[in-house]
Amino acid sequence: HTRYISVTGVQTCALPILLAWARWDFGAMLGAMQHAEAGYLAEGRVDEARAAVAYQSLALNALGRIDEVGPRLGTLRREAVAPATRVVVLVACTWHALDLGSVHRVGPLLDELMDLLEATDDASLWYQGHPLPRLNGLPGTARALSRYTRGALRLAGERPLPLRALALTQQGFHHAWRTGDLAAAEAALRTAQDDSRWFGHPPNVKGTVQLLAAVIHTQRGERASALAMARAMVDEHPPGRGAWSLWANMYYAARVAALFEDREQLQDWLARLEG
Repeated sequence: HTRYISVTGVQTCALPILLAWARWDFGAMLGAMQHAEAGYLAEGRVDEARAAVAYQSLALNALGRIDEVGPRLGTLRREAVAPATRVVVLVACTWHALDLGSVHRVGPLLDELMDLLEATDDASLWYQGHPLPRLNGLPGTARALSRYTRGALRLAGERPLPLRALALTQQGFHHAWRTGDLAAAEAALRTAQDDSRWFGHPPNVKGTVQLLAAVIHTQRGERASALAMARAMVDEHPPGRGAWSLWANMYYAARVAALFEDREQLQDWLARLEG
């Protein structure tokens, strides 16, 4: 049953979408948002319908249906939408640019997103705007990613929130990727792991923590631990995140196997990737 409710940081939305989005269950999120859009339009609630389309764009991109995303985002970018909806639109645009290989667009999109987030103390919006790990190292992203980490950690404070765990993993990626300070990266990872355990390992947090752990083990040359974490990223991937996300995790895992010359595991993952 879909009931319309008011939630801080999100304009009137359907409860199932919020639950699906919080756990990155994109299949459930897409179906619920399509139902919500139809309901909002029938009631003449245009702003809420636009928000539903923004969430659909995120879900479609996450499920690999990128050809269906462009027209939706093009329309939303031209329309006046509420700040909460604009956050979702900008996140969807960032994901879409990544999957199209338009990396030159990512930095400006992140800057625009950060300008919007820094104008609010709504932690739910910061949670929705958290960056993907693969943004690290792309041209023009370093400053925006640092802005995100500072702002999210300020809002989260000492509370073991999903927002804090995701901000800490981004901090860990920054140290592992840019500064080479693996001790700092590990400290951020440990706190993020503790937070994730505290609130039951939601898939978006768990997957990001696993990837950071795999990166750190790999950079330290810890073969057994790195390969074990790479396997966990693939074997424990939740079905709701879709094949597109699994493909990305398998790609990361294959890179780990290649670095440690695990030929058998590498051949298995490559065969699955090619399929």
